[in-house]
Amino acid sequence: MTKPLFPWHYPPKDVADFARFVRQCVARYQHRVKVWEVWNEPNIGFFRGSAADYAEMVKAAAIAARQEGRDCRIAMGCAGVDLEVLEWLYEFGCGPYLDVMSVHPYQWGRQFNDGWMIDKLQECRQLMDRHGDSRKEIWITEIGWSLAEGVTARQQANLLAQALVTALSVRRRLKIEKVFWFCVKDWGGPGYGLLDTAGKPKPAWFADQAVTCPASYPRTCGWTPGGAHRPAGPAGSFQGGRVCRQQLRRAPVSP
Repeated sequence: MTKPLFPWHYPPKDVADFARFVRQCVARYQHRVKVWEVWNEPNIGFFRGSAADYAEMVKAAAIAARQEGRDCRIAMGCAGVDLEVLEWLYEFGCGPYLDVMSVHPYQWGRQFNDGWMIDKLQECRQLMDRHGDSRKEIWITEIGWSLAEGVTARQQANLLAQALVTALSVRRRLKIEKVFWFCVKDWGGPGYGLLDTAGKPKPAWFADQAVTCPASYPRTCGWTPGGAHRPAGPAGSFQGGRVCRQQLRRAPVSP
């Protein structure tokens, strides 16, 4: 048989070996890392095992991690918001072992569909609630748009702002606690990064700064060139980062 190109995509032959690995990682990094996600997107090509294999890894990781660090938390998740796979994982008994549900609600194209995103997050919340996990958080651990897929730098900034504001709009109701943009820096050419390959900020960098501004900037998305206040909104437009940069240079203002 041909040797697999990526042997690390397969589940361990002995889950006890994986548990020992997890325990050693937690022991070494628990002063810096408090949340551990088991694998990346196990419902697609990054994992060549079954849902049952992944469930056993989640359980083993949770037990091992908590033996070493009592305050650490375990994240379990999938590519997209794959409700069928998440249901299987609950059926395999993962519920008591997870602390955070991790999802990657990517969209493609130049138009952001806020209704689709909210519906998917709401369905995930309902699934968790049915299984007794109503107090547990949902984290969007990946979302992004790539310049290599027909999106301009300005459009990427607009899409980022719309996605973050949409997540914020349902944060309390659906317990969407964190959102992570993929990724910080491009490599090999224009892509998902907030910075280009040379490390220069793209418009999306300034959009991110504006939407995730400190609490002293409530409701503020920026300032227009004429100085008029621009409130945050799902359809807010970032003109090449100009609005965001102006906001960051100004003093905090009241909403």
